Amino acid sequence: MAQDSFMKGMVQALANMPDEQRKTMLTDKVRSFVNMEENERIAAMRSMLVAALDLPEEKYMNIAKTRTVAMMSLQQDKMETLMKSHIQIVMALEQDQKNKEMMAMKSIVMSLPDQQRENLKKMLSNLGMTL
Repeated sequence: MAQDSFMKGMVQALANMPDEQRKTMLTDKVRSFVNMEENERIAAMRSMLVAALDLPEEKYMNIAKTRTVAMMSLQQDKMETLMKSHIQIVMALEQDQKNKEMMAMKSIVMSLPDQQRENLKKMLSNLGMTL
């Protein structure tokens, strides 16, 4: 439970940062997830996502958008690794949290430039998720 409390504090701090600072910090965090063992990665990513889902809508969307940009800055194979873990996490969430995250993902993907949007949609489809 101390880990969850720490993660909530970290996510709250990220949500309150200016955009560029949040992007730098989240990119570093996302990169650290890639190097974790799968179970450790899923636990860490889940803790972070659940903490973000508890934020007010605007702050949650800022985190979700920045997280997507951070993931998309990675090499394709690393991005796929994280997206696969993310999908597993989302599918295991409580229904209201799952719905909130799916709606956010759809909104974010649809706001991307055409090529990025199509690439991400294709990757998600290959991983078994359609938006």
